[in-house]
Amino acid sequence: MLMDVGRNDPCRCGSGKKFKKCCLDKVRPEASVAVSAADLLSRAASSYQAGRLLEAKELCQRLIARGERLADARHLYGLLLLAEGDHAGALAALDSALSVSSNPQILSNRGLALQALGRHAEAVESFQASLRSDGREFLVWMNLAKAQRLLGELAGAEESYRRVLTLKADFPGALSALPRVILEQQRAQEALDFLLDAESRVLPTEDMLAVKGLALRALGRPSEVLDVYREAVRRFPGEARVHSQLGVMLRDQSDMEEALQAFHRAHELNPSLETAIDLHLSLPPVLRSREDITQWRTRFVEGIQTLTESRLSARVSEFLFPPSLFYLAFHGEDDRAVMESLSRMYLRLLPDLSFVAPHIAQSGALTAGRKPRIGFFSKFIHTHSVSRCFSALIKRMAMTANCDIYLASPQDINAEAAREHYGDFSGQFVRLPKDFLVARQTLAELELDTLIYLDIGMEAMSYFMAHARLAPVQMVMSGHPVTSGIATVDYYFSSELAESACGADHYSEKLVLMSALNSVYVHPTLPALMKGRREFGLPETGALYVCPMLLQKIHPDFDEAVARILEADATAHVVFFESRNQSWQLVLKKRFDTTIPPAVRGRVIFLPWQTDYGDFLAANAVADVVLDPFHFGIGSTAAATFAVHTPIVTLPGAFMRGRGGLTYCRLLDLPECVASDLDDYVRRALALAHDLELRTAVRARIAANKHRFFDNETPVEELSQQLLQLTPAAQIQRVNP
Repeated sequence: MLMDVGRNDPCRCGSGKKFKKCCLDKVRPEASVAVSAADLLSRAASSYQAGRLLEAKELCQRLIARGERLADARHLYGLLLLAEGDHAGALAALDSALSVSSNPQILSNRGLALQALGRHAEAVESFQASLRSDGREFLVWMNLAKAQRLLGELAGAEESYRRVLTLKADFPGALSALPRVILEQQRAQEALDFLLDAESRVLPTEDMLAVKGLALRALGRPSEVLDVYREAVRRFPGEARVHSQLGVMLRDQSDMEEALQAFHRAHELNPSLETAIDLHLSLPPVLRSREDITQWRTRFVEGIQTLTESRLSARVSEFLFPPSLFYLAFHGEDDRAVMESLSRMYLRLLPDLSFVAPHIAQSGALTAGRKPRIGFFSKFIHTHSVSRCFSALIKRMAMTANCDIYLASPQDINAEAAREHYGDFSGQFVRLPKDFLVARQTLAELELDTLIYLDIGMEAMSYFMAHARLAPVQMVMSGHPVTSGIATVDYYFSSELAESACGADHYSEKLVLMSALNSVYVHPTLPALMKGRREFGLPETGALYVCPMLLQKIHPDFDEAVARILEADATAHVVFFESRNQSWQLVLKKRFDTTIPPAVRGRVIFLPWQTDYGDFLAANAVADVVLDPFHFGIGSTAAATFAVHTPIVTLPGAFMRGRGGLTYCRLLDLPECVASDLDDYVRRALALAHDLELRTAVRARIAANKHRFFDNETPVEELSQQLLQLTPAAQIQRVNP
């Protein structure tokens, strides 16, 4: 049978010859009868559609050998190779077909081959060329939109999805993909309105419900998100993804018991690495007690071991990153061993993580005679604490350092949220596509001498990217103030002001210490008229102790400090800020019911989170003292606090992430604000709130010294020197001037 043996296989008759040189003609029904090219092509197409790929390939090869119907035969042969996963071979066959005929369908399928190879920009060109010949094919518009989205060309993808819907108004794929790409452009309400209109005409698909949940989540409506995902589970109970989505939302609301039930069901339906990670590596955002911390950390460590020993494997995907990893740093424990184990786990389970850029082996030859190339990477180039810490430093290095500076991000630097921080960046910006492997190749092609991650551990792309060797020297800054645990990250940049005597032990990287801050803060513009206590709905008399931090920073150990301040100061009110996720404050309030005495519990106030930065500044200004929580304390929030000269009180922790307050107090010469233990913390907070002379003196010193904190060029100069000392190209230049 033709399906059982290929042309070049040994013939089954035992002659020792190849099948094509022996019995092939004997089994051809047309051996003695001329068969038309049209008939051969029809039979090849039928075999392809029936899944008889070897038979179809044989017929295509015969046509090609006969030199007949070449465009059609090569086109079909390319599709066969594409179906087999030979994407490079498919592209070659389709290019060969195009040399004979510029058929729009061949151009479209060439785009699919390019897309499979990760060459999305070329895929876009091929799809567009196809559509210029025939713009009525809605599936080609769909494929174009997908390629544009993977390139990060969201506006183009949106337009392409809209064209799909003009051609096929109720096409399910576009009804979910269009609102998703609208949502990715930060237009959540528009995405939701589109979906609600679509639901009035068609039954929602699983994908439509998933995007609806994401839109409601972005709008800060978590209870409605849960309703949507519960509806999805009712409609599609056999789909693992809907159970996973429900679990993610429940986990985000710290409802861990039901979340784990949902993850367990998802893993039963689809025992993949993705569902296993959700099941084994989930952590609650807000903790109920110190015992809770111990239990969840133990479970997390055991989960890493379980996954490491599993036979699961996958290709790198953003869905394989555990979002809960971010919460590990708020436990107040040493995370080095856990992070190292996690990295080893991923290297075992994701084979394509290991990669070495081609220029690494010949870096000496490449770098001689040119400026050093230093790259910075972060997803968070929009309004975010990472941008507040590092954007000014990077921009000023690009203007002053004798090297080529690159800023790489999957986000658009021209988006309004990014222009606020990087609007006048004079280096080279590299927009990374969403496809991980293509993004990695894009970075490799820059042939960087040094690559600096501003943060690792908050999102998937930077975490997985850091496992590759994309530059001879790789570093991480303190955008997420915890070690990466990744062996290919060589250095961790911190400050002498922040680290303890044993700080180096907390990092898998070699610790590099700057004498100043390792960031540059820009002094914010103060509102002409700032809100006061009355506008915030706060008590107009008595001491205000404000803790303007995200709620995951409120460690159970900090509750005692709050309780003791309230007990010692009958005028006191302690002010926290709500999360957009309303369940977080519910969990925290329930915890306070057990850790703060009922007699004083009523003087704990929760304000809405201030999305307007001017109002956030004003909230810091109305405070008599800002409470720095432990064990993960103040970071970029200090810019809002010191801009309005408000004193802080801080208790330095064991790890750098709990020593930000100490760092800033050392910089600004504020020893009165640094406590030695819990008793001292309470005592200093009370003194700053009630001793007017002390508070006035501290405020005056903040005003006098804040130039050390804001717009200080020292970190730029020192970081430039440190980087050039560690950058291979700079070393080569010094040896060969």
